[in-house]
Amino acid sequence: MPRRQPPPTVPYIAKGKINSGLPTAIDKAVPDALKACTTGWKEESLKKRKFDVLTEDEYMNEHTGHGISDSYIKASTSMERHLSQHAKDMNASNTVSHLISDTVFADICAYTSQELARRNLQPVDPYEFKRFYATKLLRSRINLSTKKGWEVFMKPLAQTHGFTLMEYDRFNNILTSVRGYDGK
Repeated sequence: MPRRQPPPTVPYIAKGKINSGLPTAIDKAVPDALKACTTGWKEESLKKRKFDVLTEDEYMNEHTGHGISDSYIKASTSMERHLSQHAKDMNASNTVSHLISDTVFADICAYTSQELARRNLQPVDPYEFKRFYATKLLRSRINLSTKKGWEVFMKPLAQTHGFTLMEYDRFNNILTSVRGYDGK
C-alpha cells in the first residue's frame, strides 16, 4: 500500500472556474463553493482518522499561539500603546472611552430613553449613561444583592473616595430599561 503524502503546509486554493464534471446547465447553476473540487481536494474517511484529546490548557496553548495569558498581556500593551499615541493616560476611563465610542453610547441612550419614556421615566443622556455604566462595572465586583451591595459597599466606597454615587432607584430604572435596539 503506497504511503500517503503529508498535507501541504500551504492550503490549496483553486484558481479559475471549478469544473465539477456535471452537465453544463447544472454546473453553471451550482456555486463553486458547493461543488466537489476535482482539482486538488482529496476526500478522507473519518473512520480512519485518529483524534487527539487535549486538555483545556493544551488546547489554549496550541490554538492561541502563546497561551491565553499572553493574549491578555498583548491586548493590554496594545491598549497602552494606542492610548499613549493619543496622549492619554492608561486608566479605566480612557480604556472604556477607547473601546466604546460616543456614538455607541448615544445610540444606547436613545434606545434606553424610549423604554424609560414608555415607563413614564426621565430619559437618559450620554453623560448619565456613562455614569450608569461605570457604576455597573463597579457594582459587578460585588457578590451581594443590588440593594445590600449598594448599602454595604457602594455608599461607603463613594464616601471614602469622594465621588457622587448615582441614586439607587435611578440606577435600577436605567438597568431594567437598557436596550441596544430601536423599540419603536
